[in-house]
Amino acid sequence: MKTLVYYLGLVLQLIGMATMMAVIILFFGETKMQFLLNMSILGVAEFYCGYWLIRNFKKRN
Repeated sequence: MKTLVYYLGLVLQLIGMATMMAVIILFFGETKMQFLLNMSILGVAEFYCGYWLIRNFKKRN
């Protein structure tokens, strides 16, 4: 079970990074700032939830 939660944390971190990359790309288009702010908050929340899971459920050999 710990291994599953650990990998879920990794996936959440990757999704958070991908969300932030999308925000950076959308910044150069004609997108409303409120949408960019909401997506940034979502990306940071995803990343830190993944970080918390990894920190608390470290994969041990």
